[in-house]
Amino acid sequence: YKRINVLNPSEMILGDNNIYSLSQPTAVVDYYCKYDQQLRESGLPLVVDYGSSECRMGWAGHNKPALTFRNALAKSRKENELQIGNGIVNIEAVRQTMRSPFDRNVITHFEAFETLVDYGLSRLGLDSEAAINHPLLFTESLGNPNAIRHNMSQVLFELYSVPSLAYGVDSLFSFQFNQQNNNALVVSFGHQSINIIPVLDGVSHRHNARRINLGGFHLHSYMQKIDRKSTRL
Repeated sequence: YKRINVLNPSEMILGDNNIYSLSQPTAVVDYYCKYDQQLRESGLPLVVDYGSSECRMGWAGHNKPALTFRNALAKSRKENELQIGNGIVNIEAVRQTMRSPFDRNVITHFEAFETLVDYGLSRLGLDSEAAINHPLLFTESLGNPNAIRHNMSQVLFELYSVPSLAYGVDSLFSFQFNQQNNNALVVSFGHQSINIIPVLDGVSHRHNARRINLGGFHLHSYMQKIDRKSTRL
């Protein structure tokens, strides 16, 4: 692995008197992974957990993702330089130019989608010419519209020439992996939404699932507004 230190965005910290404040940005590591001959010939499926906040990429059967990066891109004002993923050093400086492939947890901006997938594949070290020679598993939002899935499939098959492609909901994958009984209420807290999925006898009842358009992004924005108001007072 080749490591590059970049800055992680500031986070909310609970201080005295139950008052939240923003922490200073901290250093995180952006990896360039090694794509060796053994991995190249293994035929392992490539797993992409494509969330509206972060993207995680790795290989099936491994304990953790090989790569995690911010699912956004931006242009710096001074140099007009394109910053992608963990290359976005200071979010506050480029917030007005930041773009995401997502609109309310659904991928709608496919140009940004392609740019971020290219970024992730390059960090994974994939150097196959014009093709990904591994089966691909992609996570998607609950109730993803068929038109959006069609566009995603078209990009992945035509642009990256993947041999096979499968989709799934990340929270249901997590339930299956950590399953202790066949009946559960799966609650997924996301960046832009909360999904609630009942599971009975090991089968997800998606027709009874519910989505709430409230997520970590909205709570963070709300806390920032409260912080600004308290500062003015």
